[in-house]
Amino acid sequence: MTIYSLTTEAKERGIKYVITGDIFCKEIEIENLGYYQEEESIFHRYKEQIMKVLKRKEYILANVVLEERQIYHTMVLLRIKREDAYLYDPWNGMIIQEKIENVFEKGFYIELGRGIVKWIQFVEEKR
Repeated sequence: MTIYSLTTEAKERGIKYVITGDIFCKEIEIENLGYYQEEESIFHRYKEQIMKVLKRKEYILANVVLEERQIYHTMVLLRIKREDAYLYDPWNGMIIQEKIENVFEKGFYIELGRGIVKWIQFVEEKR
């Protein structure tokens, strides 16, 4: 599922700029999976794609919905090892190790509050 919003498009342009220096670069595509109001865990739904990206040693932007304030926060999913997910929080520079089910289903705590990863973004593999 692709999210069509100004926020998502702006983040896609930002990713393209960081990688290529051109916000309108056509040489790379950004994949968006999940949706901020989706009930189903995106890890269950997109596990194969998530693991494929991480296996390539690439990172995934993990968009967290914070429950208390209904605001959003972006973290970087660095890797998944056994039952744990490792996320980098650019807000405070911390690397967080948390159970996969907490990150994608039950919720986990960060400095800004309790949240759940609801949608992700990453650079599509070149064909």
